[in-house]
Amino acid sequence: MLNFLFGRKKDSSDTLQLRDTICTKEYFDEYIREESERVKKFEDKIASGTLAADRVMPAKRKLFSIRTGLLIAKYSRGYALDELKSEFTDIARTFGEDLDMGTYDEDLRFLSLCVLFNADNDIKEHAVKLIKESDGYDSIIECLATHAVPDGNTLKYPEVYGDMWEMICKNDTEGIRGYLQKKWYKSHSQAYWYDAHKAKEKLYFGYWAFEIAALMKVLKIDAESLKGVEYFPYGSYSY
Repeated sequence: MLNFLFGRKKDSSDTLQLRDTICTKEYFDEYIREESERVKKFEDKIASGTLAADRVMPAKRKLFSIRTGLLIAKYSRGYALDELKSEFTDIARTFGEDLDMGTYDEDLRFLSLCVLFNADNDIKEHAVKLIKESDGYDSIIECLATHAVPDGNTLKYPEVYGDMWEMICKNDTEGIRGYLQKKWYKSHSQAYWYDAHKAKEKLYFGYWAFEIAALMKVLKIDAESLKGVEYFPYGSYSY
């Protein structure tokens, strides 16, 4: 289903090779165009100074969400990883102290992207601090923060992440493969992005198990056998 060919020429999106083929190149190009326009509108609105004080933070939070989805769509479309790292770093630094964390799923994804794009320590440490303050800190977050499996396993959402975490702790690559193929997507049925590819609107930016790739990266678990496995972002793991 997925094609992990890389590279991007600046002058033509036709040279990009899809990493995610659930949707077409044309779909992703249109999604990226539309969301880029939304980003500009939100940035202009925030910069204008016309928002009521109690609407500034929600607007920044929405902008952060849009930019993150746009980043993932570009990964799905096949943009070069160096370009995506630069964009991710800008997202993280732009929001800085103003960022209030979202759901656990969003927090985990952000920290996972920090790991996969080799974000500066200050960015990762700030994300971990905010997650702790939002009461989202658990064994998975601690592992990504310390690059080690913590003593004792305390998960915020064991019904979603329990099977994955058990396999990660055992370095069970074949188990992870089976989990990705049979359980990963279904386990996230309550996530806001679930079944987004079926919507009439352009809501789909790609289904990627960034948290699995990040955990395998920090624990130095070889993921070569997962190259090409559905939902596994091998490109970001090997970056």
